[in-house]
Amino acid sequence: MKNIVLISVLWIFISCGGGSKGGSKGGDKPSNTPPSVPGLIYPESNMLCIDNVITFKWKASEDFEGDALKYEIQVSDDSNFSSLLHAVELTGVSKTFSLDKGAIYYWRVRAIDATNASSNFSVSYQFYTEGIAAINYVPFLPILVKPMLNQVLITQNVTLEWEASDVDVDDTLTYDVYFGESSTPGLVVAAHPNKNYTQAVLSSKTYYWRIEVRDSAGAKSIGKTWLFKTD
Repeated sequence: MKNIVLISVLWIFISCGGGSKGGSKGGDKPSNTPPSVPGLIYPESNMLCIDNVITFKWKASEDFEGDALKYEIQVSDDSNFSSLLHAVELTGVSKTFSLDKGAIYYWRVRAIDATNASSNFSVSYQFYTEGIAAINYVPFLPILVKPMLNQVLITQNVTLEWEASDVDVDDTLTYDVYFGESSTPGLVVAAHPNKNYTQAVLSSKTYYWRIEVRDSAGAKSIGKTWLFKTD
């Protein structure tokens, strides 16, 4: 009987000990996720740049693993980027280049993490630099007429009104109207020909709006964001 008990105890001990040798060695190292694609800020697509010394700006990317990121910016005079005028890697989100006047350029950016995994390139933006012979002035910033800032209105339709002017008196001005309940309102109408716009509204809301003024040459000024409330 003692022999049977002893054999049983030894079998349990060996089984438990043997199990530890077959334990997991740890899972495979998780694969690295490339960073998100940067968003381009300035210069915007189809913009006419008065100055040929341009500071390019873009939005920072996000990285799932929290890696430190660097960015590669490319500037080309070819929409396919087959030849590069500038190709620079840096850790910031802006870079200044001096370009020729009177030319069209294309630019894009990608993000690269600590393991050299890179995002796709952003969409490419094209822009123009003003020629030496051409003189064009950016329109003045729009001026609020009505509704007054923070005014409370009782209405179902509000007429937004502003003033705008340009040193180049022969330029025809158009207006991009941004409107909504967000403090960063979205575009509701582009190239609007008049300095007023009527918009339906709801009661007990706060609305934000702003105007971008464009001239005949494509130069634009970006107005401040205004707000009003409805009762």
